[in-house]
Amino acid sequence: MRKYVRKSYSKPVFFTSENQYYKGLINDISRGGVYIVTKDTFLIGQIIRLVIPGTKIDKGVMLKGKVVRFDNTGVGVKFKNLMRRRKKVEI
Repeated sequence: MRKYVRKSYSKPVFFTSENQYYKGLINDISRGGVYIVTKDTFLIGQIIRLVIPGTKIDKGVMLKGKVVRFDNTGVGVKFKNLMRRRKKVEI
C-alpha cells in the first residue's frame, strides 16, 4: 500500500545529478515521489534535482529526490525535501 496516491502526469522534465543534465518524461506523480521515463541509467540512492513543470511548486524551486528504483524504461524517485516545507504543497 502506498502512502500517497499516484496521479497520471505526462510532462517533459529536465533534471540534474552529479553535474550532468538529463531529460525525461514524468509518467506519474504523488506527494511522495515521481516516476520518470528516461533512457539514462541511474543507481539506487543517487540524488537528483528537478523542477516539476505545471505544478504549484514550479516557481523555479528545485526539488531534491533519491532514486529508489529503476527498470528498463525509467526511474522511481522519492522526494527528500518536499514534505519539510512549512506551508502545504499540493501537486
